[in-house]
Amino acid sequence: DVAIARDLRRMGDSHDPDDPHFAAFKAATLKRYGAARVEDLPVNYKGLLALEGERLTAALFDRYAAESFAVQARQNAVVAGASAISPAIALRSLSMAAAGTDLSGHRRFLEQAERYRYALVQRLNRMQAEGVAYADDTATDAGADRRKRVDAANWRAMPDFAFRPAGPGTLARAALPGLAVVLLWLTAASALLAFATYRLGARR
Repeated sequence: DVAIARDLRRMGDSHDPDDPHFAAFKAATLKRYGAARVEDLPVNYKGLLALEGERLTAALFDRYAAESFAVQARQNAVVAGASAISPAIALRSLSMAAAGTDLSGHRRFLEQAERYRYALVQRLNRMQAEGVAYADDTATDAGADRRKRVDAANWRAMPDFAFRPAGPGTLARAALPGLAVVLLWLTAASALLAFATYRLGARR
Protein backbone atom coordinates (compact mmCIF):
# COMPACT_ATOMS: atom_id res chain seq x y z
CA ASP A 1 0.00 0.00 0.00
CA VAL A 2 1.38 3.39 -1.04
CA ALA A 3 0.14 5.21 2.07
CA ILE A 4 1.69 2.66 4.43
CA ALA A 5 5.00 2.77 2.56
CA ARG A 6 4.95 6.57 2.77
CA ASP A 7 4.29 6.53 6.51
CA LEU A 8 7.00 3.93 7.05
CA ARG A 9 9.49 6.23 5.33
CA ARG A 10 8.36 9.13 7.50
CA MET A 11 8.70 7.01 10.61
CA GLY A 12 12.44 6.76 10.21
CA ASP A 13 15.25 4.37 9.40
CA SER A 14 17.03 2.71 12.30
CA HIS A 15 20.01 2.02 10.02
CA ASP A 16 20.49 5.72 9.25
CA PRO A 17 22.63 7.40 11.94
CA ASP A 18 21.26 10.79 10.86
CA ASP A 19 17.61 9.79 11.18
CA PRO A 20 15.99 12.25 13.66
CA HIS A 21 13.83 9.74 15.55
CA PHE A 22 16.44 7.05 15.96
CA ALA A 23 19.19 9.57 16.66
CA ALA A 24 17.03 10.86 19.52
CA PHE A 25 16.31 7.29 20.60
CA LYS A 26 20.03 6.54 20.70
CA ALA A 27 20.77 9.67 22.72
CA ALA A 28 17.97 8.89 25.19
CA THR A 29 19.19 5.30 25.55
CA LEU A 30 22.77 6.35 26.24
CA LYS A 31 21.57 8.90 28.78
CA ARG A 32 19.31 6.37 30.52
CA TYR A 33 22.19 3.93 30.99
CA GLY A 34 24.82 6.58 31.61
CA ALA A 35 26.94 5.38 28.69
CA ALA A 36 28.96 7.31 26.16
CA ARG A 37 28.80 4.74 23.34
CA VAL A 38 26.45 1.94 22.37
CA GLU A 39 29.37 -0.43 22.87
CA ASP A 40 29.37 0.51 26.56
CA LEU A 41 25.71 -0.30 27.14
CA PRO A 42 24.88 -3.23 29.45
CA VAL A 43 22.42 -4.44 26.81
CA ASN A 44 22.67 -5.06 23.09
CA TYR A 45 21.77 -1.83 21.29
CA LYS A 46 20.76 -3.72 18.15
CA GLY A 47 18.12 -5.51 20.17
CA LEU A 48 16.86 -2.21 21.57
CA LEU A 49 16.62 -0.85 18.04
CA ALA A 50 14.62 -3.89 17.00
CA LEU A 51 12.26 -3.42 19.95
CA GLU A 52 11.70 0.23 19.08
CA GLY A 53 11.31 -0.40 15.36
CA GLU A 54 8.75 -3.15 15.93
CA ARG A 55 6.84 -0.95 18.38
CA LEU A 56 6.58 1.84 15.83
CA THR A 57 5.67 -0.30 12.82
CA ALA A 58 3.14 -2.36 14.78
CA ALA A 59 1.39 0.81 15.93
CA LEU A 60 1.26 2.04 12.33
CA PHE A 61 -0.17 -1.23 11.01
CA ASP A 62 -2.70 -1.34 13.86
CA ARG A 63 -3.92 2.12 12.87
CA TYR A 64 -4.36 1.15 9.24
CA ALA A 65 -6.05 -2.11 10.24
CA ALA A 66 -8.55 -0.20 12.39
CA GLU A 67 -9.30 2.13 9.48
CA SER A 68 -9.81 -0.86 7.18
CA PHE A 69 -12.18 -2.52 9.63
CA ALA A 70 -14.16 0.71 9.91
CA VAL A 71 -14.60 0.79 6.12
CA GLN A 72 -15.65 -2.86 6.08
CA ALA A 73 -18.14 -2.23 8.89
CA ARG A 74 -19.76 0.56 6.87
CA GLN A 75 -19.93 -1.71 3.84
CA ASN A 76 -21.51 -4.45 5.94
CA ALA A 77 -24.08 -1.97 7.22
CA VAL A 78 -25.11 -1.26 3.62
CA VAL A 79 -25.39 -4.99 2.91
CA ALA A 80 -27.39 -5.49 6.11
CA GLY A 81 -29.80 -2.79 4.94
CA ALA A 82 -30.37 -4.80 1.77
CA SER A 83 -31.76 -7.63 3.91
CA ALA A 84 -35.02 -5.69 3.86
CA ILE A 85 -35.42 -6.70 0.21
CA SER A 86 -33.68 -10.08 0.32
CA PRO A 87 -34.27 -12.75 2.97
CA ALA A 88 -31.17 -14.58 1.70
CA ILE A 89 -28.98 -11.71 2.92
CA ALA A 90 -30.71 -11.74 6.31
CA LEU A 91 -30.26 -15.49 6.63
CA ARG A 92 -26.61 -15.20 5.63
CA SER A 93 -26.00 -12.50 8.24
CA LEU A 94 -27.76 -14.58 10.88
CA SER A 95 -25.79 -17.75 10.16
CA MET A 96 -22.41 -15.98 9.98
CA ALA A 97 -23.01 -14.10 13.23
CA ALA A 98 -24.18 -17.24 15.03
CA ALA A 99 -21.15 -19.19 13.79
CA GLY A 100 -18.70 -16.40 14.66
CA THR A 101 -17.55 -16.08 11.05
CA ASP A 102 -18.84 -12.56 10.46
CA LEU A 103 -16.67 -9.44 10.33
CA SER A 104 -16.59 -9.24 14.12
CA GLY A 105 -15.36 -12.83 14.40
CA HIS A 106 -12.82 -12.25 11.63
CA ARG A 107 -11.52 -9.16 13.40
CA ARG A 108 -11.39 -10.99 16.72
CA PHE A 109 -9.15 -13.67 15.21
CA LEU A 110 -6.87 -11.22 13.41
CA GLU A 111 -6.41 -9.02 16.47
CA GLN A 112 -5.57 -11.97 18.71
CA ALA A 113 -3.16 -13.31 16.10
CA GLU A 114 -1.52 -9.90 15.81
CA ARG A 115 -1.15 -9.56 19.58
CA TYR A 116 0.48 -13.00 19.63
CA ARG A 117 2.78 -12.11 16.72
CA TYR A 118 3.79 -8.82 18.33
CA ALA A 119 4.51 -10.42 21.70
CA LEU A 120 6.51 -13.18 20.01
CA VAL A 121 8.60 -10.78 17.92
CA GLN A 122 9.25 -8.51 20.89
CA ARG A 123 10.24 -11.53 22.94
CA LEU A 124 12.80 -12.42 20.28
CA ASN A 125 14.01 -8.82 20.15
CA ARG A 126 14.34 -8.80 23.94
CA MET A 127 16.39 -11.99 23.74
CA GLN A 128 18.72 -10.23 21.34
CA ALA A 129 18.94 -7.19 23.60
CA GLU A 130 19.55 -9.12 26.81
CA GLY A 131 21.02 -12.44 25.72
CA VAL A 132 23.44 -11.53 22.94
CA ALA A 133 26.35 -9.18 23.50
CA TYR A 134 26.60 -6.21 21.14
CA ALA A 135 30.21 -7.09 20.40
CA ASP A 136 29.21 -10.61 19.35
CA ASP A 137 26.21 -9.35 17.39
CA THR A 138 28.41 -7.09 15.29
CA ALA A 139 31.34 -9.49 15.03
CA THR A 140 32.23 -11.12 11.71
CA ASP A 141 34.85 -13.64 12.79
CA ALA A 142 34.47 -17.38 12.26
CA GLY A 143 32.96 -18.06 15.69
CA ALA A 144 30.57 -15.09 15.74
CA ASP A 145 27.50 -17.04 14.65
CA ARG A 146 27.94 -19.53 17.47
CA ARG A 147 28.25 -16.77 20.07
CA LYS A 148 25.05 -15.14 18.84
CA ARG A 149 22.97 -18.23 19.57
CA VAL A 150 20.61 -18.25 22.53
CA ASP A 151 19.81 -21.23 24.71
CA ALA A 152 17.32 -23.71 23.23
CA ALA A 153 15.23 -23.40 26.40
CA ASN A 154 14.13 -19.99 25.15
CA TRP A 155 12.46 -21.56 22.13
CA ARG A 156 10.77 -24.25 24.20
CA ALA A 157 9.36 -21.55 26.45
CA MET A 158 7.60 -19.85 23.54
CA PRO A 159 3.83 -20.11 24.10
CA ASP A 160 1.59 -21.56 21.40
CA PHE A 161 -1.09 -19.43 19.81
CA ALA A 162 -4.51 -20.19 21.28
CA PHE A 163 -7.49 -18.46 19.72
CA ARG A 164 -10.24 -17.46 22.16
CA PRO A 165 -13.54 -17.45 20.26
CA ALA A 166 -16.50 -15.37 21.31
CA GLY A 167 -18.74 -16.90 23.96
CA PRO A 168 -22.31 -18.08 23.36
CA GLY A 169 -23.76 -14.87 24.78
CA THR A 170 -21.71 -12.68 22.46
CA LEU A 171 -22.63 -14.81 19.45
CA ALA A 172 -26.32 -14.73 20.39
CA ARG A 173 -26.31 -10.94 20.68
CA ALA A 174 -24.53 -10.61 17.34
CA ALA A 175 -27.13 -12.87 15.70
CA LEU A 176 -30.15 -10.97 17.04
CA PRO A 177 -30.39 -8.34 14.25
CA GLY A 178 -30.28 -11.00 11.54
CA LEU A 179 -32.74 -13.16 13.47
CA ALA A 180 -35.15 -10.24 13.81
CA VAL A 181 -35.11 -9.62 10.05
CA VAL A 182 -35.56 -13.33 9.28
CA LEU A 183 -38.54 -13.46 11.65
CA LEU A 184 -40.03 -10.42 9.94
CA TRP A 185 -39.65 -12.15 6.58
CA LEU A 186 -41.27 -15.31 7.96
CA THR A 187 -44.11 -13.26 9.42
CA ALA A 188 -44.63 -11.48 6.11
CA ALA A 189 -44.51 -14.77 4.20
CA SER A 190 -46.99 -16.35 6.61
CA ALA A 191 -49.33 -13.39 6.23
CA LEU A 192 -49.14 -13.59 2.44
CA LEU A 193 -49.76 -17.33 2.55
CA ALA A 194 -52.76 -16.85 4.82
CA PHE A 195 -54.11 -14.14 2.54
CA ALA A 196 -53.62 -16.30 -0.56
CA THR A 197 -55.31 -19.24 1.15
CA TYR A 198 -58.23 -17.03 2.13
CA ARG A 199 -58.61 -15.73 -1.42
CA LEU A 200 -58.52 -19.22 -2.87
CA GLY A 201 -61.11 -20.36 -0.36
CA ALA A 202 -63.34 -17.39 -1.12
CA ARG A 203 -63.30 -18.19 -4.85
CA ARG A 204 -64.64 -21.66 -4.18
